[in-house]
Amino acid sequence: MLNTAHHEAMVIRGGRVIDAATGRYEIADVAIADGAIVKGPRRDAFVLEAAGLIVWSSSRLGNHDLFVMRTDGSEVRQLTSGDEVDWYPRFSPDGQRVLFTRSKHGWVSETDANKPGRWDLWIVPTSGGRPERAVADASWGTWLGERRLLFSRGTQVLQI
Repeated sequence: MLNTAHHEAMVIRGGRVIDAATGRYEIADVAIADGAIVKGPRRDAFVLEAAGLIVWSSSRLGNHDLFVMRTDGSEVRQLTSGDEVDWYPRFSPDGQRVLFTRSKHGWVSETDANKPGRWDLWIVPTSGGRPERAVADASWGTWLGERRLLFSRGTQVLQI
């Protein structure tokens, strides 16, 4: 059985999904295109097919952090850590950075994504390093080119 409840499933090429807890491959209802959001059970995974990378959110180490791996399932590494909830990652168009949503204060449910004062957008290098806050009081961020971002703040959709 595919373990999607704890964000452990990772999308691989051709709609194959690997359960990180068991290492088993299963078929899931997903669509993958270069730089496209994974559709189906994994809305928090993002594939950069051209670079052969996947970034996703997982609570495998006790807290919701970001992980990166190659599309063949190798080289899994943790990208973020801390007490905050990190989720909804998106590669920059050049694949060098990851934009993601981070809670302001420890555990916050993802269902509160549109509630004010709970989330900020952050950027971290794909190679790892210290994340930097990009937009305060925002969620659901995505890239509009290398230097512009589209995001949600409450009921508004904004760009910078």
